[in-house]
Amino acid sequence: MKKFIYSLLALAITAMTFTSCEDVPMPYSEPTNGGGTTTTYTGQGTVDDPYTVADANNYIKAGVNLDSIVYVKGKISSVDSVSLNYGNAYYKISDDGTSTGQLIVYRGYAFGNQKFKAANEIKVGDNVVLVGKIGAFKGTYEFMQGNYINTLNGKTYTPTTADDNAIDKPYNVAKAIQVIAAGAPTAPVYVKGIISVAPSFNGSYGSLTYYISDDGTTTNQMQVYSGLGIGGAKFTSASDLKLGQTVEVYGVIKDYSGKPEIDKSSTLISVTGDGTSTGGETGGSAVPVSINNTTVTMANSAATESTETATVDLNTLGYADKAVVSTVSLTDGTTIVFDKNGETNAPVFNVSTKGVRVYKNNTITVNGKKAIAKIVFTCDSYSGTDYVGNTTATVKFSGNNATYTNVFTGSTGGGVQLRVQTITITYAK
Repeated sequence: MKKFIYSLLALAITAMTFTSCEDVPMPYSEPTNGGGTTTTYTGQGTVDDPYTVADANNYIKAGVNLDSIVYVKGKISSVDSVSLNYGNAYYKISDDGTSTGQLIVYRGYAFGNQKFKAANEIKVGDNVVLVGKIGAFKGTYEFMQGNYINTLNGKTYTPTTADDNAIDKPYNVAKAIQVIAAGAPTAPVYVKGIISVAPSFNGSYGSLTYYISDDGTTTNQMQVYSGLGIGGAKFTSASDLKLGQTVEVYGVIKDYSGKPEIDKSSTLISVTGDGTSTGGETGGSAVPVSINNTTVTMANSAATESTETATVDLNTLGYADKAVVSTVSLTDGTTIVFDKNGETNAPVFNVSTKGVRVYKNNTITVNGKKAIAKIVFTCDSYSGTDYVGNTTATVKFSGNNATYTNVFTGSTGGGVQLRVQTITITYAK
């Protein structure tokens, strides 16, 4: 009889245990990179339930979804520097305000994503909730550049307009262009878009120049000029970014000679996607050009020529002597963009050349109305020299676009100028 009663008690306790467990929320967990184990967090990294600093450190250690924007609460344990020139600060936070378990805040902005205007806007002991991306840089755990204070000592930032710009509320390209037209701000902003023109690489600065738009086409696009990678890291090649990838860029937006642009030295906040491939692409790699006397030919081996062509004589466009040339728009919708690509000298029209002088590492990007099969430059010759660019010049076909780069790898000088007079485009079938 006693054994039967004990059995009933055991069953009752077991039932109570399972019933109680139903009322306990599951811990928020992320799989780690090894063995199927999990990391359990006390918060969820959201605005309503931010991570603790310990959570943030574990999240970085787990190495999963580090391109996500998260919220982290903590207490400022040290203020190392506040730059009023750049409006950002370098400081540390921890869960208890001591140096134990600290997380570095790298180039963080002030309350409400504003620039710091005074060094005493934050102090040791302040309670903060930060928003941004966290990760490891050379083994150091930190809030990455572009973060800001969302809550300071219990006061939470409330947007004053629907257009407030922040790391988690970036402008799309259309909005950025609209803001530029209304009078571009001098402070950096966040812009998100799809790479619409494949990047060109500047080895001197470790930067990439490319275009972004909201739909990945060349319509209503803006240039990201000589931009840097995540955290300001230098790129190593043009293939570090790909046509069709979605990027969030942080930088100063402006109008440059009638062209919307994110100015040089912008930084990447995130990159998503593997890029896309459309008709006429050679795989995204730069290939040599063909030079014959005063003719430079660039053929897309992945495309078949049609009978449809477009030609522009650069001497007929009304440019003044020594005028910087940026964008040439053809009547069929194709555009030709000349760019200095981070160099000192930009492409200029020259009366004596009867065309445009393209200097070392300058680029010419043809944004075609459709896929391009071939491009031919006819060039100037003077005193026995054919000004057809460097023999190291390359072309990259990518989707409807093609980018010529007058590559120069020497340590001094600039090699041979490309003095292009006419450009003929043959479209693909």
